[in-house]
Amino acid sequence: LQYLGSLRGMPASEIAARGRDLLDLVKLTEWRDQRVGKFSKGMKQRLALAQALLPQPAVIILDEPTSGLDPRGMVEVRDILRQLHRMDVTVLMSSHLLNEVQEVCTDVALINRGRLLRAGSVADLLNEVKARRIDVRTLRPLTPAMFDRVRAVPGVKGLTLTGDLSFAVDFEGEEEAQAQLLIALQNLGLMVVSFKESGVALESLYMSLIMDSR
Repeated sequence: LQYLGSLRGMPASEIAARGRDLLDLVKLTEWRDQRVGKFSKGMKQRLALAQALLPQPAVIILDEPTSGLDPRGMVEVRDILRQLHRMDVTVLMSSHLLNEVQEVCTDVALINRGRLLRAGSVADLLNEVKARRIDVRTLRPLTPAMFDRVRAVPGVKGLTLTGDLSFAVDFEGEEEAQAQLLIALQNLGLMVVSFKESGVALESLYMSLIMDSR
């Protein structure tokens, strides 16, 4: 950071102060005196973000910022991107991980082979998706009888077992309807411990737009 700051002609005092703030932001303060060659890929990605932010830009452009990272590294980078949003820094990023885009971004442009398929806020685009996938974890296994009863709940379009105590529901309905689904599952005695959209809704929309464009 000192080297890059000096190349930009930044005063030493500004480099030092800015460097401390950025290392704290990207959670690398305790490694500030370590050689970069010893860093993991996730640490190097976070250091690259600090380098990009050194001159206090209003906009930064990132290409696949979580590419090749383990789950922990991906979470750490996503947290930093959210902090940048709160700091009024505009982040323009490319990614093929649409579940990640759905979690982090406010606006999106969906592109296939150089052609713009759709652009807008993530919230508006998700409203175009009819069926959402909901991941459910329970304390009791889903018996064949319960399986049929869950499939009969209004709005359920598909049901897939993903483990002994987990399954995925393809569900059509907004938040109020999803709340009714959760109540129905509890009434079946399944003892639900986790009920969450899987984050593939944007991916589903993207695939449908590709099919429509052919």
